[in-house]
Amino acid sequence: MKSILGSIPIELHCHDDFGMATACTLAGAEAGVEYLSTTMNGLGERAGNAPTEEVLVALKFLYGVDLNVKLEKLTETSRLVEELSGVRLQQHKAVVGKHAFSHESGMVVAGIFKNPFVAEAYIPEAVGQKREILIGKKSGAMSLIKRLEGKGLTLSKEEIRKLLEQVKDFAITHKRTLTDEEFFTLVKK
Repeated sequence: MKSILGSIPIELHCHDDFGMATACTLAGAEAGVEYLSTTMNGLGERAGNAPTEEVLVALKFLYGVDLNVKLEKLTETSRLVEELSGVRLQQHKAVVGKHAFSHESGMVVAGIFKNPFVAEAYIPEAVGQKREILIGKKSGAMSLIKRLEGKGLTLSKEEIRKLLEQVKDFAITHKRTLTDEEFFTLVKK
């Protein structure tokens, strides 16, 4: 198309029917498309459009293309669009989802405290998010230790082992992760 159109700019508008709108939009950018049509949170007809937040973050961190957009405002903007549109966002949505930076797996959490890039391609703050360590059936000792340290508490290895067992039992029984209140109730016991 570029060779046929010469200097006439091209716009690319992808729908997400196959879950590939972001990938196709980025391929278009690589091919020289000047205008990338995206929508916040991927809102659009049928399966939606290429999500603005995904395209911007990929351009910045994968391609080194900085469009001078304040990426740290993406999550705030996403929440506003969600509120105004009435369209609920999937919690694990890339970049702006509530759980995009939530970790439960003990091995992953232990790795994150040594090097965040073990499980995160970029720091959560870059897009207005915060990392969250969930306490549940997949948690390991490090998750509990860090949560306790956050409250100025320490337990022996044996106490941590017993607490971890109780956490896993609770999470399996209730089929979900624990709230802070539930976790600290177990700690008190």
